[in-house]
Amino acid sequence: MKRLWKLGVTGTVIALTVACCTKAPKEVGDATAALNEMKATCAPTYAADCVSQAQGMLDQANDLVANKKCKDAKAKALELMAKVKDCKAASDAEEAAAKGKAETGIASAKTAISAAQAAEAPQYAAATFQRSKDALAQAESLMGQPCDYYKAIEAANNAGNLAAQAKKEAEDEIARIKAEEERKRLEAEKALQAKPVSYTVIKGDCLWKISAKKDMYENPFMWPLIWDANRGLIKDHPDLIYPNWVFKINRDFTDADAKKAEKTARNHHWEPAAPAAPKSVNTTQPETPAPAPAPAK
Repeated sequence: MKRLWKLGVTGTVIALTVACCTKAPKEVGDATAALNEMKATCAPTYAADCVSQAQGMLDQANDLVANKKCKDAKAKALELMAKVKDCKAASDAEEAAAKGKAETGIASAKTAISAAQAAEAPQYAAATFQRSKDALAQAESLMGQPCDYYKAIEAANNAGNLAAQAKKEAEDEIARIKAEEERKRLEAEKALQAKPVSYTVIKGDCLWKISAKKDMYENPFMWPLIWDANRGLIKDHPDLIYPNWVFKINRDFTDADAKKAEKTARNHHWEPAAPAAPKSVNTTQPETPAPAPAPAK
């Protein structure tokens, strides 16, 4: 009986020795190395949750080692090795997907920038357009770093959004300019319509002076417009006009008509001035001299 008790005690000691350990099992060390190796890749970016879970499993394995539960620690380490493998696969798949999205985003951004350029954004929305180009350059640069594909996607999307904004800014500015031009045109047309369409010549007038008047053309070089509108009256002598003549004033002329008139005015060859009229004219006929008397015979 005493001998049997000794054997039972001995068996218990052996069992305790197997269940406890003084250092971590090799599997825990291998799992730790595998996890650290994975952390050095892009897995923390593309499989962040999985890596976090794997880290939690390693912490559990280390706690088991600290509590001298080597068998459980070994099992947890083997479980961790499988988790690391799953994390690597998930990371690789997500990295490939992110790369594809980044490439698609960059292509879309380039299309948007081309559309903005066609809408004259470099001229009418220069600041925003330049920002879109800078964002695109950043996205293309990030493509050189596999772990930065998410950042490349963000930069590409930013470039596309800025390009779309630049396009709209340019279109709005062009529309504003056209509206302002139309407003000015209508105001000028209205002002033009308010001016007289006829003019009565007074003493001392010439086409040059008439054209220069404020309610006429306000430009002396526009006088050929008056000449052309009154050819039947003025004929081919624009320098000969007379008081009380009534001229039609052309208000329906184009910019081309105005330029042609100025050119004609600057190159017109004026006829020599007529000689001044005498101050007085003698209308009395000269007397016929009496015939000389006949000589005496």
